[in-house]
Amino acid sequence: MLAHLAHSAMGQAGTLHAPDWTAADESSARALPDALSDKLRGLCYRVRKGVARNAEAIEYEVPSDSDDEDDDSWRRPAWHSLMYHAEGIPESLDRLRVAAKFTINLEDGVGATSSVHRLVLAPPTLTTAALLPQSLRDVPPVAVRFSFHVAKLSPSRRLSRKAALASPGLQRLALELRMDPDVLQRAVNRSSARGAAWGISCSAAFAASRAFARGIDAEVEGGLEPDPMRWWNEKEHSRQGATVALNPRVVDPTGPYAEDIEDGATVLDLRRCTNVAPRRCDCSRPWLAPLASRRSSAAVWALLAGGARSAPGPLRRLCACAELGEAIADFALESLHYEFEADIHFALTLANF
Repeated sequence: MLAHLAHSAMGQAGTLHAPDWTAADESSARALPDALSDKLRGLCYRVRKGVARNAEAIEYEVPSDSDDEDDDSWRRPAWHSLMYHAEGIPESLDRLRVAAKFTINLEDGVGATSSVHRLVLAPPTLTTAALLPQSLRDVPPVAVRFSFHVAKLSPSRRLSRKAALASPGLQRLALELRMDPDVLQRAVNRSSARGAAWGISCSAAFAASRAFARGIDAEVEGGLEPDPMRWWNEKEHSRQGATVALNPRVVDPTGPYAEDIEDGATVLDLRRCTNVAPRRCDCSRPWLAPLASRRSSAAVWALLAGGARSAPGPLRRLCACAELGEAIADFALESLHYEFEADIHFALTLANF
């Protein structure tokens, strides 16, 4: 049976729909740890609450040929909102999960963004689709992109201001989760009929990883552009009647990244990540190895190519020996690319208006 909420539950904004959770779904679901089950219930509530909060003023894409992006006519109350999971069922939310590897280049410092993992969500299966309005029978796919963003760097030990980020002084950094949902449809025009436009009314997610220090998750919440937010806090934990205690490192964070943790970031421990080594593809010019840091590439170039080839004596003989040059490059080239695995759970609602 279709999960259907009365209009009064969402003011005058519309109705919320969700797919069924059948006996077959139940039998195929994996057993969830209590802590994860509690948090997934919280994730469901945050999205459900966001639908009620945002439903009356959902923004949708303005046509590219429009010169009036501030016109209020581009904000309409949601006619229908559609969930991608069965409401209140943690096992259903467990299917909205991304387990992927991410690579980040720390040479870019604060503001560095990791590789992006993208997936496309097909419309959820509604068993009573024939009873729905015509507008809900042609649901567009939704693309969701996930990445991570370096929010803060605070080396515990730095020999000098010019010390490289790869020095032993940098072992941990504050890392934010980024979630970018996008409805794959053409922009509508001003004459579009009611129900012709779609938009993301609410989205939320959290990421866990063995590379995250002290078991601290990264969390986001919002609408079309969710921001870092520590929504799984003491209040939400209590509201859900969670049985597993909150991580004390999240409740009362300490250290240089305490404020970032309170705002929803995690702490990436580089010692738990894989340092991606440079790959030499041109033995005659080893300093051009992909993934090598700019600093180490410049040093190898200065030694093996700069003015060394025209210098007299031992340095010139060193440059003439290809095998020795390759050995030096293997030793001197460094990479600031780090790879880690992350397990991301997310939820979102699609508004039709």
